[in-house]
Amino acid sequence: MKHILMINHELKDAEGAGKFLRRKYRLSEVASGQEARELLLHSRPDVILMDSRLPDMDGYKLLKILKEDETKADIPVIILSADPDMQSEVKALKLGAADYVKTPYEPEILLNRISKIIHAAEINKTLEILANEDSLTSLWNRRYMEEYIEKGNSRQNVGVFMLLDMDNFKRVNDNFGHLMGDEVLVAFARTLKECAGTENRVCRLGGDEFVVFLGADYSEQEIRDIARNLIVTIEYETNRVLDFDKDSHISVSIGIALKPADGKTFQTLYNNADKALYFVKRNGKRGYHFYGEANDSVQVMQAENNQIDLMHLKMLIRETDGESGAYKVEYSGFKRIYRFVARCVERSKQDVQIVLFSVSSPADPSKAGGNEELTMKLDHCMQKLEEAVAGSLRRGDVATKFSTSQYVVILMDATLENGEKVVSRIMDKYHKDNSYPDYEISYDIQSINGNGNKKADIAR
Repeated sequence: MKHILMINHELKDAEGAGKFLRRKYRLSEVASGQEARELLLHSRPDVILMDSRLPDMDGYKLLKILKEDETKADIPVIILSADPDMQSEVKALKLGAADYVKTPYEPEILLNRISKIIHAAEINKTLEILANEDSLTSLWNRRYMEEYIEKGNSRQNVGVFMLLDMDNFKRVNDNFGHLMGDEVLVAFARTLKECAGTENRVCRLGGDEFVVFLGADYSEQEIRDIARNLIVTIEYETNRVLDFDKDSHISVSIGIALKPADGKTFQTLYNNADKALYFVKRNGKRGYHFYGEANDSVQVMQAENNQIDLMHLKMLIRETDGESGAYKVEYSGFKRIYRFVARCVERSKQDVQIVLFSVSSPADPSKAGGNEELTMKLDHCMQKLEEAVAGSLRRGDVATKFSTSQYVVILMDATLENGEKVVSRIMDKYHKDNSYPDYEISYDIQSINGNGNKKADIAR
C-alpha cells in the first residue's frame, strides 16, 4: 500500500480528508514542518500533501528544503492552499511541487491527482532504472557509477575503486558459446554483488569488466582481505557453472585505486585502477595490485596468490562428494579426511593447521631453460619436496599433491607455532636435497578453524 504524508496544522480540519485517503493509502499525519522533518528521517512516503501555511514555518520554505535534499528531492509534493492568487501556484510549481490544489477541494479530485502522480513517479523510476542498469546482469551500469562517484565528491571523500576483469573469458565463448558466456557473466555479477554487500556499489562497465566501489575508509589489510575473498569466491562460483572445465578455467584480476589519493573523479580512478590491473595481467593474471604500489613487487603478488590458492583449496575440498570438481578424483580420499578433521576441530576445538607449499620457476627467464627443461627441473623439485614432507611429518598428519607445482599438508593437533616448526624442517630438508636453488619454494599456513594465519614467506 502506498504511503501518504499529510502535513496540516489543523488536523481536525483534515479529518475528513484522512477518512477518504485511508480507503486507498497508508496515511501519516503531522501538524508542523519540524514534525514532518523528523518523520522523514526514518520514513519515506510516496507522496507528501503539504499545507502552504504551517505553524512553525512557511510551507514553501519547507518545500525548498526538501527539494535541496538529494535523499528526498524525488518525493512528489502536492501543495494544499487557500491562497486565491495565481502567484502562489506559480511559486509552488517553480520550487518543484508536483501539483497545487486549492482548498476546499473535492475528495475524488484529490484522489485522482494523487493516483496520477504516483503512476507517473513509478514510470519515471522504471525509466531511471533502465537507464542506469545493465540489462544482462541487473547490476548498475557505467553511467550510474560515474554519476554516483562524481556526486559523492560532495558528501563522500574516501573510497576504494576496484576494477575487476575476468581472465580467459574468450575461451568460454569459444568452447561453450555465447549463451553459456552470458550465464557465466550473470554468475560472476551475482557473486560479486553478494560479496560486496548492500552498502557498496557494484557495476558492469561492459564485456567482462566490472567495478566495485567501497564507499568507506578501509585499511590496506582490510582491502587485501576483501580482494582475496572476491577472487576466491567469484572463481569458485563461475567455474562451477562450467563444471570446473579445466580448458575454460576462469580466474579474476583486480586493479585497485584509492579515493582521494589516486583520484577523485570516476575517470581518474578508472584510469589508475586500469594501470594496476595491467600490472596483474602482465605478471601472470589472477591476483590484485594497488595503483602506486611498487611495480617490482612481483614476489609480493606471488605470495598473495599463494594465499589465494590456499583459500581456494579449502573451498574446493569442502565440496560434497556429489559435486564435481577439478580435483574430485585425485582428492576424493583427501577431501573425506579433511571433512572428518574439520568436524573433529569443531567438536574438540583442537588446533589443526593446513599448509600449502608452492614451487616457482626462476624470475629470470634465461635461468628457466626451455619448456622440457623447465618441466624436468620442476618435477625434480616436487619430488624433493614430497620426500622432505614424507620425512618430516608426524604420525596422523596428512599430505597430498595439489598441482604440478604445489603440495598441501594437514598438521593434526598443531598450533601455529608447532606448525611453523614442522614447516621449517620440511624447508631445510628440501633446500639440502634440491639441486636447483633458483627454483623458489614458498608456503602459506592457516588454521582449519580459521584462527590464526600467516602470510607466505619466500625462501631461497
